[in-house]
Amino acid sequence: MSGFLSPLIVERLDKRLWKVKQPFEFHLDDAASVLVVVVVPIAFITDFGSIPRFLWRLFPPVGGPCDKAFVIHDKLYTDPRVVIRAGQPPFKHSFMRITREYADNILLEGMRVLGVGWWTQQCIYRGVRWGGKRVWQKHRAQP
Repeated sequence: MSGFLSPLIVERLDKRLWKVKQPFEFHLDDAASVLVVVVVPIAFITDFGSIPRFLWRLFPPVGGPCDKAFVIHDKLYTDPRVVIRAGQPPFKHSFMRITREYADNILLEGMRVLGVGWWTQQCIYRGVRWGGKRVWQKHRAQP
C-alpha cells in the first residue's frame, strides 16, 4: 500500500522557499513485490505547490492538505530518480529514471493517500499536466 512513512519537517528560508530538515520518503506499490520509493534528501529546497497566485484561495501552495505530495513532486521534477526495492528484506535496491507523466501520477497518488478531495486532486493534476512541461524541461537542461 502506498504511503508517507516519515513526517515532513521543513525550515522556512524566505517567502516562497523551504528546506527539508530530515529525509522524507513516499512509498508507492507499483507491482507485485516491487516497491517504488521517492526519497527527498536533507537540505532539499521546495516551494511546495507552484500554483498561480490567483488560485491560492482554492489551492494553497503551502499549509494545505497537499503539502507532502507537493514536496515529493518537486523532488521528482528536479531529480527524476526513484529507488526500486525488490523482493523481501534484505531488499535489493536499484534506481530508475522516471518520465514526467510518471512523476505527475505519483503526485496524484500522493494526494489520494493524503485524503485530498477528488475535485482538488483533478484540478491540481490537470494543472501540472498542462503547465509543468516547461519546468520539467528546464531541469532536464541543467547539468
